[in-house]
Amino acid sequence: MAEKDALSAHVVDAPVGTPALDIVISAPSYGHPLVLMSMTPEVVVDGVVAARGWGRWIVPVGPGAHSVVVYVNRFGEFQYPAQLEVEVPAAARATVYYRLPALRHCSAAIGTTPQRSAGAGAMAILLLLPVVMAVAGLALVVLLLIAVA
Repeated sequence: MAEKDALSAHVVDAPVGTPALDIVISAPSYGHPLVLMSMTPEVVVDGVVAARGWGRWIVPVGPGAHSVVVYVNRFGEFQYPAQLEVEVPAAARATVYYRLPALRHCSAAIGTTPQRSAGAGAMAILLLLPVVMAVAGLALVVLLLIAVA
């Protein structure tokens, strides 16, 4: 919840007490800034582009079921699409969370609860693999030195 409070809200036009979608668009915390700067998330609500950009968006809608599609536009190529059907109650907000994946070949995550980046475990393994190999190599050298001595 602290992440949501830290994001500034981009309000399209939602007076207090009207039904709205509260959409939070997040990137993985360990993405390269230059890569993330080249990506523009786009939010499509019921077939109409409602918001563009990272952060928190409040989009007014009528009560009832709505289709929310979020994807990233990177130099005209639409990547990481995710879709969710959301029920918006009268005079209330429904929150939708979208998170970009940690690895290129993973899917984006979308839901009504805060999402985790897909592929984060694989990314951790890839980052730790050289360290594990270096320690194993060092252990092998020590064992060989002990065996020779």
